[in-house]
Amino acid sequence: MGYQNPKHVKSPKDAVTHLRILYDGGEEIGATASDWEGWSVAELEWYEEPVLACRWNGSTNTARGVSEIGNPQSRGHPTWFILPRALEGAVRSALKEAPPATTELGLTEAATAASAPAFAKIWANPEDDVYDAL
Repeated sequence: MGYQNPKHVKSPKDAVTHLRILYDGGEEIGATASDWEGWSVAELEWYEEPVLACRWNGSTNTARGVSEIGNPQSRGHPTWFILPRALEGAVRSALKEAPPATTELGLTEAATAASAPAFAKIWANPEDDVYDAL
């Protein structure tokens, strides 16, 4: 099972809505995890109340005692820990120092940049110029 994508952590279903991931540190992989590895922070609505929440994402490296499902969890389902309001400002402030995301958006942007030269050859032709003029 391994890393739990925080975008898919919506349990309990009747409690978690409007999930927006603010930070995803991916899977905890290294033997000495960095400060930014293995956990996530999200804005969500918890029973229709806007909150800030966090969780450990889990890991396939369970030899070090890291759970595959991550933490917290309830009956085998990954869940969120709702942060106390008094800590929200500190967490938001710390997130300003977070390393750049390497999530799907970053991968998409990298793939787009890598494919641009190939597509430029396809698009830079007289037939495409007619289409562009429409």
